[in-house]
Amino acid sequence: MCGDGIIALNETCDDENNQGSDGCSSSCHIEQYWTCTGTGQFSCKPICGDGTIIFPETCDDSNSTPNDGCASNCTIEPGYFCSGSPSICSTCGNNELNPNETCDDGNQINFDGCSKICKQENQWKCTGVGPGSCQPICGDGFRVGSEQCDDNNLSSNDGCDSSCVLEIGYECSVMRKECYVICGDEIIIGEECEDGNTEAGDGCSDECEVEEGFYCTNDYPSICTT
Repeated sequence: MCGDGIIALNETCDDENNQGSDGCSSSCHIEQYWTCTGTGQFSCKPICGDGTIIFPETCDDSNSTPNDGCASNCTIEPGYFCSGSPSICSTCGNNELNPNETCDDGNQINFDGCSKICKQENQWKCTGVGPGSCQPICGDGFRVGSEQCDDNNLSSNDGCDSSCVLEIGYECSVMRKECYVICGDEIIIGEECEDGNTEAGDGCSDECEVEEGFYCTNDYPSICTT
């Protein structure tokens, strides 16, 4: 009888229970990716080296060779990171700059400056190692990472300052790499007029320009008269 701790003629294993997904199925047959020897609760274990990670394995790179990131008992070796099944192991992410790496920020994540294979990404500059070692290149016209804007220069007082922080009273286009004064925000930055709205026909247009036939003061709120 399955689960009695005795391997009968029609059984290939018996781990003294009728539960599956532990190496020995509910009908006492060895499950795929497992090997079983003897009987009892711990008689089955995952096959290390088959390319499939089964708990308690933490990696499986389709071999049982040590010193390649995944040890012969399918555990991750010190200094390595492994992902996927079959596992791909590398030293990328260990906060050390190895000969085949151009950066190492302590992780294997893309789009943070240092890619998952520890290569410096476009529009970023990496110095040193560890978290925060990669920073967006301000002034290159590409808004990435923590940049609030990037207008392709390092000048301030044009909407995007020299640190790529959005300046008060401006909005910036990501695609056109340009910054514009916000009309209607109650802040005067070079507008002909500012009446706190974007309504046309009241003297100050929806682009904060004095409309034909009107005279407007250039403070806030602009008073427009005919």
